[in-house]
Formats: sequence, C-alpha cells, structure tokens
Amino acid sequence: MIPHGQTSSLSRQPYNPGYSQFPAYPPRPSVPEDLLKALAIQVERKTIVVKLNENRRGRFLRIQEENEFKRNCVIIPVSGLAEFKGLIDEMVKANSEIPAKNRNGSA
Repeated sequence: MIPHGQTSSLSRQPYNPGYSQFPAYPPRPSVPEDLLKALAIQVERKTIVVKLNENRRGRFLRIQEENEFKRNCVIIPVSGLAEFKGLIDEMVKANSEIPAKNRNGSA
C-alpha cells in the first residue's frame, strides 16, 4: 500500500509536452529519387498511386493509398516484385472462387 500523497514508481508520469521517453534523433536526410513511371486508380473514395522509383540503393515500387484524411505507403524492392505479383494474382483468383457473404453475415 502506498501512503497518501506519495506516488508509486510504477505509476504513469504526468503529461509534459517537453518530455519524451525516446531520445530526440535528428531527422534522416532524404535520399533523392528518380520517378520512372507512375499510375493511379480511383477505388471508391481512395486514390491508389503506384510509382516505380529509383535511388542510389536501387529500384523499388511505392504503393500509396490516399484519402481525404490520411496517406499510407508500402515500399517493395524490385527483388520482390515477381513474388508480390504472384500474391496479388492469387488473391484475385481467390476472390473470384470464394462466394461473397451477404452484409448480414449469411452466405
């Protein structure tokens, strides 16, 4: 039991906007990229942008999902593109083979 007026060492620290439990790291410098090709599609309320880029470390595919509130990004090195394409092809095939459930949860 903790006496009245004292805090446990296990209790949370009070909010302090200047306090951070992580040391402040300087931002990493950006690596210049060359855009080789870009394509975009609109799916419902999302825009999906696919870019083939190259930098000093090599080529990569950047898949970016944008909507009015946020932006998410996945980067795939070209060494994994063939395998990634295989996964996408499998998912397209599975989608056509597996019947969709109704919105109420029944098949």
